[in-house]
Amino acid sequence: MEISPDERLVLEALARAPTGKDTHEHRRALRAKIVLACAEGHDVAYVATHVGVGRRVVRRFRDRFVRDRLAGLEDRPRRGAPRRISDARIDELLCRAREPTPEGARRWSRRTLARATGLSRSTVDRILGRFCVALGPEAPHGPRRPPARSGDPGGRCAAGTCS
Repeated sequence: MEISPDERLVLEALARAPTGKDTHEHRRALRAKIVLACAEGHDVAYVATHVGVGRRVVRRFRDRFVRDRLAGLEDRPRRGAPRRISDARIDELLCRAREPTPEGARRWSRRTLARATGLSRSTVDRILGRFCVALGPEAPHGPRRPPARSGDPGGRCAAGTCS
């Protein structure tokens, strides 16, 4: 597999970029490492072991790079309906939940947050659960670990920030 000097510079920068686990940057860094290792002439099994992914992943991104070059390393659109709640609205909700209590109320509730942000109560509850934010006197200082559900031993926290 051949890569140009310019592509090599971009790939090396992507591979060295500081990343948090399970982020877009982390996935791009892994993909860049895969392409760089394949360009050095290593076989699929070696690259898979060295990078820590499966052989199918190595083949997929090697082939996508050959076909689409650097654009092949980007995430592809996923199936299903597009998101209707933007990151900005989620950020607004999370910031509001950490602000002092609203005027005339003792504490934030799902209902008052829903009114303040224009989202439904169930949406507010789903977002707060996803980011492990507790409301009310039981945990006034932010993150908490939600109770585990059957079939989900780690609880609902997908962010991994719960203590």
